Amino acid sequence: MNEREYQLVKQLRSTLSKMELSLDAIDDAIVWLDKAGNIQWCNERFAQLNNRLPIEILGQSIHQLMQLKKQDIIVPWKEIQKYANIYELEKNNEIFLLEVSCCQFHQVDEETNIVMVLHDVTARKKAEKELIYLSHHDMLTSLYNRPAFEEALRKEITKSYQDKTSFAVLLLDLDNFKTVNDTFGHHVGDQLLITVAKQLQDSVRKEDFVARLGGDEFIIILSNIKDMKDVSALAKKLVARFNKPFKLESHYFHATVSIGIAIAPSEDI
Repeated sequence: MNEREYQLVKQLRSTLSKMELSLDAIDDAIVWLDKAGNIQWCNERFAQLNNRLPIEILGQSIHQLMQLKKQDIIVPWKEIQKYANIYELEKNNEIFLLEVSCCQFHQVDEETNIVMVLHDVTARKKAEKELIYLSHHDMLTSLYNRPAFEEALRKEITKSYQDKTSFAVLLLDLDNFKTVNDTFGHHVGDQLLITVAKQLQDSVRKEDFVARLGGDEFIIILSNIKDMKDVSALAKKLVARFNKPFKLESHYFHATVSIGIAIAPSEDI
């Protein structure tokens, strides 16, 4: 090897070293595979994801090392190669959501190789889920909020006309709630609202809808009503429950409730 060739090899090695350091520094997990899916090289993030050192997983089958799932079904390696998608990976008692993409590259006089990039979207998907939850729920009581109620009511009206069923809407208002807030403070008032919300949820069926409209106003949608007596019975049950005192901290409260009822359509009830 002459001096010029030596310098070219040295430069190439330096370039490859820098590339490898760069690939190790990024957050995405990257792995090079042969056509059969055996690992030829991986960066540090990929090794960390598998709780191994890079040298320990060279030559292993990607499908045996990382069984990627979609809706609890293990996805075959050939399918993963075809479609960029988000898959679940369970490692070290944690569930990761990985956006996986693959591309092929060809080297002269060598077989086809595959580069697989796994982008961790767990935090992003969790944040998206939390934003959706917050947009539909009351932060204090964890009940549905007003926008969620309006959406549920539209769906219930459509369902009622399509299925020829009736539904009921109960509007509840706590009596003298302002007095509780003014006398004992907002923290006690908040605890009372949380308690009321739980009582309402415990009093209806799983298919029914309970929301807090704001302040001390709550609303219930009762689906598929067969008899007006069932609605009246629930209203009486709620009135009786709220006639009993609530104990919050060291105080007892008589938080009575006023209830308005609407039935639609009401011809067959």
